Amino acid sequence: MPVRVVTDSSCDLPQALADDLGIVIVPLTVRFGADERLDRRELTPTEFWARRAASLEPPETAAPPPSSFESTYRALSDAGADGIVVVAVSALLSGTMQSAQLAAAAVLGVVAVAVVDSRSITSGLGMGAVAAARRARAGGTIEQVRAAAAQVANRTEVLLALEPSDHARRGGGMGLADGRGRGRSVLELRDGRFEAAGRSRGRAGALSRLLDRVTEAGPLEDLVVFQAEAADLDGFVSRVAPLAPGPVRVDAVGAVLGSRCGPGAIGVAFQERG
Repeated sequence: MPVRVVTDSSCDLPQALADDLGIVIVPLTVRFGADERLDRRELTPTEFWARRAASLEPPETAAPPPSSFESTYRALSDAGADGIVVVAVSALLSGTMQSAQLAAAAVLGVVAVAVVDSRSITSGLGMGAVAAARRARAGGTIEQVRAAAAQVANRTEVLLALEPSDHARRGGGMGLADGRGRGRSVLELRDGRFEAAGRSRGRAGALSRLLDRVTEAGPLEDLVVFQAEAADLDGFVSRVAPLAPGPVRVDAVGAVLGSRCGPGAIGVAFQERG
């Protein structure tokens, strides 16, 4: 059986794509007060945003415990996996990677597990998992599959335009506090964490900054748009589509990033053509 690929629910991958490529998604936990749900399994992105809109306090998320990864590894091994590559959300944004590594040590001698720090989240993380899964499907060894994910991690850029709504001001963590204030912030993932990449006083200006960066990158190998209930999504996609190497996939931001940003956020993840 080929090497199997595992990621976590902050990837925001469409489930149909994950299923098609055989990617297993380990859920983080989402808490609204005392109510605790498994991301994606017990709380869809649509349900998450509805609950967040009605909540007086922002939700919290927690990394999966090592036992969640360990049970996943053992199940894949029992199903005949030759090895497992885990593509995890940035270690600077979540403790998920540490859980994956602890679980890998627990199954030492049962199945080989390689854990890759994507240094990313949402569609940037998803791109690494997809690249790894496609290499695995082509018959790659565990080292070749790990290298495919690492290569994408090294080449992927992620930018996010925040809409500083009341929800965004109440959110926190992951370096998204820069989204507060009068201007719209554009954030960029740099070395695994979000940093401010510019401010704009208008929504159009914020989205134009994203488009300018994509344009500056030149010919692209891949591009994905991700969005959090953004009303102006269609207009943005129509503007970025001519810059994409093919049809633009749009990922719905779920609970992990969504707990830190407000509705209306739009972002891009892309790689320049090598």
